Amino acid sequence: MRQWAKAAPELLGYATGEVIGRDLTDLVLPDHRREARAVHDAVAAGRSVTGQFPMRHKNGTTIGMEVWGCPVAARGGEGWDVLLLAADAREARQAREVGGLLDALFARSPVGLAIFDTELRFQQVNRALEAMNGLPAAAHIGHRPSEVLPGVNSEQMEAAMRRVLVTGDPVVNFRRIGRTPASPVHERVWSCSYFRLEDAEGEPLGINASIIDVTTQEKSEREAAAGRQRLALLNGATLRIGTTLDAARTGQELADIAVPRLADIATVDALADLTEATEPMTSLWGGAALRLGKAPARDHVAADILTPVGRTLHFPAGAPYAQAVIDRRPFLLRRIDARAVAQAARYSSIPERLRSLGVTSMMMVPLTARGLVLGVATFLRGGDRPAFDAADLALAGDLAAHAAVCIDNARLYHREHDVALTLKRSMLPSLPKPPAGIEIAHCYRPASDVHEVGGDWFDVATLAPGKGALVIGDVMGHGIQAAAITGQMRTTVRAFTHLDLPPDQLLHHLDDAPGTRQPPPGHLPVRDL
Repeated sequence: MRQWAKAAPELLGYATGEVIGRDLTDLVLPDHRREARAVHDAVAAGRSVTGQFPMRHKNGTTIGMEVWGCPVAARGGEGWDVLLLAADAREARQAREVGGLLDALFARSPVGLAIFDTELRFQQVNRALEAMNGLPAAAHIGHRPSEVLPGVNSEQMEAAMRRVLVTGDPVVNFRRIGRTPASPVHERVWSCSYFRLEDAEGEPLGINASIIDVTTQEKSEREAAAGRQRLALLNGATLRIGTTLDAARTGQELADIAVPRLADIATVDALADLTEATEPMTSLWGGAALRLGKAPARDHVAADILTPVGRTLHFPAGAPYAQAVIDRRPFLLRRIDARAVAQAARYSSIPERLRSLGVTSMMMVPLTARGLVLGVATFLRGGDRPAFDAADLALAGDLAAHAAVCIDNARLYHREHDVALTLKRSMLPSLPKPPAGIEIAHCYRPASDVHEVGGDWFDVATLAPGKGALVIGDVMGHGIQAAAITGQMRTTVRAFTHLDLPPDQLLHHLDDAPGTRQPPPGHLPVRDL
């Protein structure tokens, strides 16, 4: 032997000086020296061979050796020298078994696996990753991810792997997002983990990557998060919409809560006859609606071309705007494209102008309460935001339903208020006739609009010649019922005044008169002022 590797003394115990110049077969047990000589001769003849035979350790023990022999060019240029690589046969067998397990794991793992060198070039990929990427292993090897998969966020992937190479800290659950040749139409999401491969001295050799498709999980998580956001928005709507009995204020509250969490622009319109005595829906055929509210996102110029709050919109009865209200069904236009704009172009130029300013998606939801359609709420999105979907439409419907009830409450309140006010005014004397010999002056001034339809009243009546009654009363409560009782009491007082009763007896009889008693006990419904 001419050379003795540094690791050889650890394997067989002999120092370099103890074996140089000796024959290899001297270290082989006598019964196996022929096998060892055959391996040597075959390699010397220019063939690569392997063999197994026991060798003697310096301490006298026997070690089963596995030998790999390969020819190398002789120093003189003629013939072959023999290079023998030896290892403990048992350890070599275990290494092969472990290697086989690792190879099987790499090949058959359902998780995508890849090995990268320090230049982030693919060195090995398994079948699962081939299927995920839709490319064979040959298309990966020697290339970086940005070259193989331009349809995903490859640059961010490479930046994450470079950090792993530099710091040695693994990266877990990095999200790869995009489209691959395996799924060129639908965007998918993968969870990637990277750790550094190192040599015995801790120097980086490359990167090991594992990739799992989590598209379904990601979708479920997004839907759950969106559901929580919708629930929070609805909870907020119950507190922020309908704070007053003012239809215009309620319309603006609906628009404000929808922007920007649901839409970039929101408008709320009520049919023009909402505040009139007639029921809603009649103005559809006249083509008029009053804009109650409008809320644009900050700096959204598209809102400027929409009708301002407080103005009346005019539209043909057959326009899509009116049709959504007549059908009493929400309308969803996922994409405002040229085809969609063309259908509305004969009615208005606004849809085309909205599209030119970046509006890409629209919803229209009727405001319906107690079987009546009161108006419509419109929601617009633009920019990079996703198009409205069915879930957004359902959320808009819930918001509109709550706002519609509040608007209808305001409508009913004002209608009852107007009726009560008319009735109340009819019950008060417009020009009271003074009794003979008495001059009177009167001024009725309610504390507020609410109190104007309450139960306070006054009257002047003639008693016996030379006597008159000045009456001021108050019925507990407000509204139509209070106004009606006021009329009954005024009529009853006038009837009792003809009996010429003293005031205290008149009040006593008035308390006992049918229709004038009011709970709770202890409160006189009439006060003698």
